[in-house]
Amino acid sequence: MDIDPLTGIAQALAALDAAGGGRSPESLTAGELLQVNAAFGALKRQVDAAFMPVAAEIARQSRAELGRDSLAKKQGFRTPVALIQATTGSSVGEAIKLVQVGEATAPRASLTGETLPPKHPHVAAAVAASTLSITSSHAIVRLLDRLAGRVDAAMLDDAERVLVRRAPGLRADELSRLLTHAEAELDPDGIAPR
Repeated sequence: MDIDPLTGIAQALAALDAAGGGRSPESLTAGELLQVNAAFGALKRQVDAAFMPVAAEIARQSRAELGRDSLAKKQGFRTPVALIQATTGSSVGEAIKLVQVGEATAPRASLTGETLPPKHPHVAAAVAASTLSITSSHAIVRLLDRLAGRVDAAMLDDAERVLVRRAPGLRADELSRLLTHAEAELDPDGIAPR
């Protein structure tokens, strides 16, 4: 059974407090400092996971075709990204990632109103479990979406599963190498010219 996002945040906050997150960093031992660092990482992933669906819904309610009825425009912003960036204090890039991953991991609806799984179900599950960061999630989603027209859907699903399993804990350069390797295996004709 999935934990609701706010409960996940409360649990991550309690773990941070137990690790010593309320004490001054200078008073922590090296081991406690590492535990606090890990607890902050878990808390950030929980907050991002809870906020992504909100960001995606803000984007949905701010679609260009709504014109002046767009949620963002009613609040005085040109785009949903500008609204999110201004209210959260995040960078534009971070707001874009939140919206894009939120949209890619949200349940979809068919034309008849039937609920369909997310476009990227493995990323969605990892985000919900707070094992995958927004940065890693976004990089995986971008790669898979870029390859969607050229690579078999079953191969992309397998690749998504593997990437989601391998990405947590990787540094940015390691994640980049992993994604480049995955792209080379999935679409060798497409990556060779570049």
